[in-house]
Amino acid sequence: MNNYQKILEAINYESITDRIDSTERLVADYERKFKTKLPASYRAFLISYGGIWVSAICSIQEPCPCGSSACFQSFYGFMPPERITDDIGWQTEIFQGAPVIVPIAESDFGCMISLKCEGDDAGTIYFFDGEQRFFWPDEQFHAMFENLAPEISVYLSLRKERKLPKKPRGYENFYRIASNFDEFLIACKPEV
Repeated sequence: MNNYQKILEAINYESITDRIDSTERLVADYERKFKTKLPASYRAFLISYGGIWVSAICSIQEPCPCGSSACFQSFYGFMPPERITDDIGWQTEIFQGAPVIVPIAESDFGCMISLKCEGDDAGTIYFFDGEQRFFWPDEQFHAMFENLAPEISVYLSLRKERKLPKKPRGYENFYRIASNFDEFLIACKPEV
């Protein structure tokens, strides 16, 4: 899918103030710097729409300690120094797991939407829990959240019974959203 306009209009997109218009050269420089190859669909999206604000939500396809969906507010792009927090290069430099996994969108509480660029699941979109709740003891959930959402209670039960999906070490806080970028974007809905 190379025409994302209709989907983006539905999630209320607008360009981030002062963004640098993305080009083939900027994306190629990014790939070279981080020694990674972006999947074609995301690469095309980054060239055309990198650096936009949105108001979107998407489902998480596996048990997650954050609930069953992820909200996000922007897609990273290329930014001038005064807007560095929205810059894909800067976010990639500080992201745990890059360049195997690169951050593509900003979520709440230090969480991000990320894209796997290498391995058997290259192209897969993941939600990254920046608070790393996988490692929280059950008591911390109950102390912080008086009324746990039912899906989080289910997550805690599955974790206690050791029935969560197996993950490689270092991937405990990554939760599958979609098998590829187009599937992810199609699944995005306006945040209500």
